[in-house]
Amino acid sequence: MIYNINTLLSRLKEIKKDGYNYVDIYEFDADADADGETLPGGLAFEAVDGYGVCSVDYDHVEEVPPSEVSAFARRGVRAPA
Repeated sequence: MIYNINTLLSRLKEIKKDGYNYVDIYEFDADADADGETLPGGLAFEAVDGYGVCSVDYDHVEEVPPSEVSAFARRGVRAPA
């Protein structure tokens, strides 16, 4: 999967700003909801305290569709940040 680096850094900075030094990151695949609409895959973030006692979920980061990245490459321009 492809991710926007600025979005990843922003989420990690948010977690760090909240005082966490550790994070569990896991990748989930695209899926379909009950209406059959496709939900994009992404990365989920769970901050963990230094004692392993408590954790906090943060908003996930969605993958960037390869077609979006390819569209910019075909035009010879960089994708927006």
